[in-house]
Amino acid sequence: MMFAGPAAFTLAHAAPAGSKADYDSAVKAAIANYKAARAQCDSLKGNAKDVCVKEAKRDEEVAKANAEATLDGTAKSRAKADKVKVDADHGVAKDKCVANVKAKYAK
Repeated sequence: MMFAGPAAFTLAHAAPAGSKADYDSAVKAAIANYKAARAQCDSLKGNAKDVCVKEAKRDEEVAKANAEATLDGTAKSRAKADKVKVDADHGVAKDKCVANVKAKYAK
């Protein structure tokens, strides 16, 4: 019984690897979602457009990183996907900040 406990804990926390078909489908969906979101940005101008494009690209990058992490199924690949999300969120936040500062001082 003592042996089954640690083994069950290890198996419960191991992420199962995904299939190549699921990965391909997720990547295609990420690209299609990016194109749709990017098209919506075309009606905007200036900093609002820049932020919109950055958000669309962030969502695509995060979706692709998550697909890779699911395909690989390792903690290392999940950590890499988490880092991609944090970095992309940071980039969007910086662009929003710049846009807010420019708007404030443009008045």
